[in-house]
Parts: sequence; C-alpha cells; structure tokens
Amino acid sequence: MDIRFSTYNDFLTEYQTYKLDKCSNCEGVRELIDDDVTVVIENRTLHFPELLVLCCNKCGDKCLPEYSKQIIDGAYKSMIEQEQFVGEFVSKSYKKKFEYCKETDYKYDHKDYYNIPGLCYDEEHSTEGFLTPVYFDRKALIYFISVPDFEVDIFSETYGHIGKKDPEGVYIYDWDVPFGFNSNGKLVFWLGDLNYMDTQSQAILKGFNVDSDHLIVDSEFFQAQMNCTFSKPIIEKQILMNKDSFISNIKKKYNIDLAHLDEECSEHAKNIKRPLVFTEQSVSGVINAFDKVLVEGFNVGRLRELYEALYSENERDAQYGKWQSIRLIKEILLKFCNGIGNTIDVEKLISPLYILHDYRIYFDHLLSMDIPEYVELIKAVMMQESGGRGLDPMQAAEGSFNTRYPHEPNGIKDPEYSIECGVQELKAALISAEVENPIDMEHIKFALQGYNFGNGYISWAKTNYGGYSYANAVEFSTMQASRLGWDSYGDTQYPAHVLRYYPYGRAFTSGGNQAIVEVALTQLGNEGGQPYWSWYGFEGRVEWCACFVSWCADQCGYIESGIIPKFAGCVDGANWFKGNGQWQDRNYEPQAGNIIFFDWEGDGETDHVGIVEKCENGVVYTVEGNSGDACRQNQYTVGSSSIYGYGVPAY
Repeated sequence: MDIRFSTYNDFLTEYQTYKLDKCSNCEGVRELIDDDVTVVIENRTLHFPELLVLCCNKCGDKCLPEYSKQIIDGAYKSMIEQEQFVGEFVSKSYKKKFEYCKETDYKYDHKDYYNIPGLCYDEEHSTEGFLTPVYFDRKALIYFISVPDFEVDIFSETYGHIGKKDPEGVYIYDWDVPFGFNSNGKLVFWLGDLNYMDTQSQAILKGFNVDSDHLIVDSEFFQAQMNCTFSKPIIEKQILMNKDSFISNIKKKYNIDLAHLDEECSEHAKNIKRPLVFTEQSVSGVINAFDKVLVEGFNVGRLRELYEALYSENERDAQYGKWQSIRLIKEILLKFCNGIGNTIDVEKLISPLYILHDYRIYFDHLLSMDIPEYVELIKAVMMQESGGRGLDPMQAAEGSFNTRYPHEPNGIKDPEYSIECGVQELKAALISAEVENPIDMEHIKFALQGYNFGNGYISWAKTNYGGYSYANAVEFSTMQASRLGWDSYGDTQYPAHVLRYYPYGRAFTSGGNQAIVEVALTQLGNEGGQPYWSWYGFEGRVEWCACFVSWCADQCGYIESGIIPKFAGCVDGANWFKGNGQWQDRNYEPQAGNIIFFDWEGDGETDHVGIVEKCENGVVYTVEGNSGDACRQNQYTVGSSSIYGYGVPAY
C-alpha cells in the first residue's frame, strides 16, 4: 500500500477520519491484514514492511486503521527530530497485555483491539481491552462437548455460545459466553468474556490458543455482537422449517394431514443442534433426531392416501401398499416435479433420508451399550486391533466375556458379538483403572494396557506401583512371558498405539506437546533403529535419527494432521520448519515437544535431530534416536554450539 500526503495537515485530516467496518465504495467488509506500507508526508518517506491496514474483502480497497495511523504519526515526528527524510520502521515484538485473564496469559494481538473498527469505542464495558479477539483451534470445543457440565450450542452457521451449568440450580449457567468462527475457521472469543470462565476451563482453552490472523469482521459473530445483525438459522433448523411448510401446504391443498407423532417430533426438534466437531458421537444425537422427525414424523397411512390422490389406479405401483415413508415421499416428489422438467434430481434429493435411517440404526446399536461416551475410544481400540475388519474386529475372543466361541486369536466369527464382548472387556478395564471421563488420559492409558494384558495387570500395577507406567508395563510383560515360556507377552506400547486413533488422546495432553515426548520415552534402549527406518520405507539400515522423530510423530497423528513433516534427512526437516515460520535459533529456550537439530561439524548444516523432553535451569534435555545407534536421553546447555536450531511445531 502506497499513500501520499502533500502536507502534515492532510495526514492529520486522514488521522481524524474514522473508518467503519463497511467499505464506502462497495459496501463490502473491511478486514484487518498485514501489508507492506509506504507513506509519504511532505518530503519524507516512511516504509513499514509490516503494518496493519483495513482491506475490503470485495473490492480490495485499502485504508489506514486507527492504531496504524498513530504509529505513522509517531514515526514521522521521530524523523523530524532526527532530521531524516527516509525511514525504515520494523514492527516490534511488544505485546501489550490487558487486565483480563492475566494468569492464563492467552496469546492475542492488542493491535486488533485498537485497529478493528468499533472495538475500542465500546461504551458498555469501561475497562480497556474487553473486546479483544482471542483465537483458538476449533478442536478446543471437543472438551466442552464431551463433559456434561457444559452446554455448547451453535445456533447459526458460525455463531454460538458455551455455558457452564450451575450445579446449585440457582441460575441456568455459572457463566455463559458467545463465540464464533472466522473466515479461516478459527474459533474466536472476546478476551473479556474469557475472564468470566473458571480457571480450569480457561486452562483447557489455553492449550488450543493460536496466533491472531486479525480476521473477525466478516463473521456472524462480529456482525451480531457489534452491529446487531440477525443471523440465519443453521441449515438443520431450515430443514425442519421446510418440512413444516410442506406438511402445511399439503393440508391446505389436499386436506390430508401428513403429520405424525407431533409432540415427540417437537421434542426431538429442540435437540437438533449443529455438531461442532464431526465425530460419530457428536453427530449421533442429530442423526437420531432427524430420523425421528423426517422419517418417522410422517404418517405412513396418510402418505399412501396422498399417493393415491396423485396417481391414478393405472399409474400406481402394485407394491405401494407395502412402501414405508421414504419410498412414498420419493414417489410423491416425483409427481410434484414432473411438470418442472429436469431441474430437480429427486433421487439425489431423497438419498440422504436412506443414509440417515441406516446411520440411525448403526448408532442406536453402538451407542446403546453401557458406555456411549467412550465410543471414540472403542473405535480407536478397534482400529488398533483390526482396522475395523474381519469377523473379530475387537480381537475379543481370548477375553473373559466370550462364552460362545473358542478362546483363541480370531476365534469369534461374528463381528457384532466381537464388539459386544470387546466393549464389555474395555468397560471392565475402565472401571478397574478408575477412569473418570473420556479425557482422563492417565487412567485411560492404564485401562488400555489392562485391555491388552488382561485385567490382572491393573490389579498388579495398583498393588506394586499405584498405577500405570511404561516401565511397569515392560516389567509385567517380561514376567508373564517368562512364566508362560513365551518369547513375548502383549504389546507394551499398546496405549500409544491406540491413542494415535483417539481424537481426545492428542488434544488433551498439555496442549499436544507432551504426546510425542511420551512416545519417544517408550523407545529408550532400542538399538539398531528398527522399526523406524523400515517403517519409513528403507529396505536396509540408514542413519535413522530423523526416521525416529518421524515415527514418533506418526504415532501421535502429527504427520497426518500436518503438524510435523515425515522426513528422513535432517536438512529437509529443518527446511520444512523454516519454510513454515516455525523455527528458532540455538539461543532459544525450547519447550517439551520441540524438535532439536544439531550441527556436530560446525559447518552451518544440520546433521542430527532429536526431540526436546524438557528445558530446566538453562539445560535442554532430549530424547534422540541413533545416538550411538540407540535411543537415548541426552542433555545440552542452552545456546550450545552443537545446537543448530529448533523446529517449533504448532501443536
């Protein structure tokens, strides 16, 4: 952006002109973006490589927001004092903190508050900074959805609220705050609203806190909060409205009331809400409610009556008396669309109802088990055991709940019975391990190891160690293998193997950064580099430090999600982090889960890589593969000349 002012007074005129969130040229929306800006005032040129400007998302017109004008004014006066005519002004890393959520210390950009139109002119809240947008990965909502103490409702396409229920029942909520999604899909709260939350909820959100992308104006959240613009109902609600209109119009024209189970449908309709994350558990309630309303909510007898009114005797199918609601609706729609030409594809229109009905049956079967809140964990176990394939997908034949089939590997020949036995086996392990909820990761690991070893492990580990650890899992495996005369017993890494498929497993481990450390620690003592280099795809041994890091990342799901690249060469790995703006030099104090790159030869090129376990008192502790051809823990002084730099994944 280049802008010129003939005189300083011309600039002051612009300075004093307030810019609205609506573009004056085209009525588009002005969003805040980083831009390369050159400003000429009289005969002085000011260059800002990164300056926030307002840009119309429709016509592209740009203008200066309030805080950026202030920065320009200060820079111009500084040039006059120093008698400079050309100046380069690089953005400082200073981040102002407001008086909200100071203990939680969320990441946000104070410049958003001053630059986004309307936020700092708030008359309702007197304290500075209340309407500062704070951005999060939308997966943060998984916790609040899964825990019954909270209610999450999204009542339009991208706008909703979250509330913590009042256990005393005096009020509906202990706290209730709005949220929205911006055009990049990021979850957005006001900083002041976050301050209403309890400290535990704030801490959960902290793990998903991401840098500001400045985008918020072009969202239902902003428009509703700042401009009192009403949002359209979510598409789910619109479907229900269309169903009601269809029934009403049929009643008016044909005097046939197609409605069925009105009160029940009304109750189900209240429960239809937009799923915030698309897992089977999160959508099951919506699917069940939709099936009740859109399929069972039609009177089949009256649908046949309408079919008879639309089709002559010669036109009617001989089997129509056996048809149920979906098929009848399809034929009725075909008749209605007959005179419209090919503008409506009825088959495509009606097919979701068949899918909906099938899914409802599936969910009712799976979720009817005693632990519906652990469906995602059941699926993760099934993925590890069989990938969901075969006649014994839960590999439950050898468990105590199998009473029909031989107690041998793949002994069960009925997938439904395998799931039934496996679920009961897992339930017993969850109870024995004292798991409290779907994100109680420490106890879930305990339960999973018990599922693999048998519940005898859980009681043994409780008695001898008070709970689960990888070390005692290895001890138990060795002890059992020796007692039985086997080469090995069970899978000592079973919890890590299962949790790579479990969405909560990656989401709630200290914001995600600890998971890779935990996996790496399970590999200590491994010599020779198997399975890492063969997993990568090499037929024979290679220098395997990068393969080890990649393998650990894969166990956590980080490669699939794009958080960490799959790399076998250290240079490639370092370049990926550099290219993605996720790089720090050797003087950086790293955090657990950072990827540490080394330069043993001092030639300015990396030749070894590992994983940061922790950093304490100026010492970096690592887990490295191919350290003397083994997985080992090492330590280095912060800033050591052996350190090349750090990749900082966006967990």
